[in-house]
Amino acid sequence: MISSKISKMILAISFVSVMLLVFQNCGAPLPEDGGLSSLNATDFAYDLKVDTFAYMSCGINSGLSGRDGFFNFKVGAYGDQSGLKFTDTFKKLVKYRTDDQIAEILSNSTKNGGAQIKMSFRIPGALQSALGTSGSTALTSDILYPLDQALIVQDFLRLEEGERFNFLSSVSGLQNRKVEGAIDLGGQTGGAFYSDPTSRNILLALTYNSTLSDDDQEAIAPEDGSRKNVYGTGFQLGFSDGGRQISHLEEVNLADDSSNGSWSCPDGQTNTTSMRFVIVKPGDTNTVGVDLGSDIKGGMSNSEIEIVKMVREILDPTNTKWYIDLGYSSSANNKVGPEHHPGVSFIYPKSSSGDDCYTSSYQSTSEDLVIDYNSRNYSTKVPPFPPEYLTVCFKL
Repeated sequence: MISSKISKMILAISFVSVMLLVFQNCGAPLPEDGGLSSLNATDFAYDLKVDTFAYMSCGINSGLSGRDGFFNFKVGAYGDQSGLKFTDTFKKLVKYRTDDQIAEILSNSTKNGGAQIKMSFRIPGALQSALGTSGSTALTSDILYPLDQALIVQDFLRLEEGERFNFLSSVSGLQNRKVEGAIDLGGQTGGAFYSDPTSRNILLALTYNSTLSDDDQEAIAPEDGSRKNVYGTGFQLGFSDGGRQISHLEEVNLADDSSNGSWSCPDGQTNTTSMRFVIVKPGDTNTVGVDLGSDIKGGMSNSEIEIVKMVREILDPTNTKWYIDLGYSSSANNKVGPEHHPGVSFIYPKSSSGDDCYTSSYQSTSEDLVIDYNSRNYSTKVPPFPPEYLTVCFKL
């Protein structure tokens, strides 16, 4: 009996001692930085997915450079499942932190501080240097703004499981709030740029640079300074029709060289609807038979309507630069050669006052500029010339 009482007293004393230790630890003050020093954000925080790629073959001279609706290469994230998110690893790391704390963690991280998406041309094995055309500085385009800002962090934290954001809703007054970027080649065409023997393995890359670095071309890498692997994605391109169209597109994860998914560039031959658009010169609408009405035509299927919306989004979201015609008018199909059948598509500039890809590409031509929309003679130096194209590809 006495032994039993003693055992109970010992248990009671032990319980009280443990509870005192627990409460003592609960009352211990956090470090002055709120515990941020205990978090080691060495893993890269961002995960990017784009879903639309476009190539405009005409030379973009200084008069058109930077103009809405005119570009050589453009990449964007427009669908619900595309855009930016935090990696799963980073989300777990900062699960219970505030916007400001997460922004501080990112800013203090060597992998994430000042990180900004950069679109540029790079060579495999030499990914720390961006390329330019012959004799020019590097061709680059910054996408969004440094991602470690507290206001941008809010957009990341609003995401539910599996979601991404492709528009900065938290930051007002910005000119560029979309996850998209565009590059023009300063008058040179994409076909000529890629035909250079030194550029055959070229990648159009979406990498991350740090705005805190003195070198704005340096790409953030799993291993600092690595030339072989960096964070981001790269596009390997193949061309056809004298460099006027993209024949195929492959996406590569630059961090580990793995595939980043499959893409389609519908050509109207093996697909119902072509997303390779003949660019019509101002004044040639009657010759070609372009429909200048609404983009959306009666009788279109839901998938065709979605294609029009996709092309409108990456080409001309303001609907002020281009008409889009999927080739549904009978006059169009009667006025182009059978090699374009079925489903030839067109774009035509809404303004003829200088917004003309042909004037830009052929400005040194002294003869009357005549375009033969059925021509495949891509080596000709005299009129009539074959048409230029817009190729749009989408991620499967």
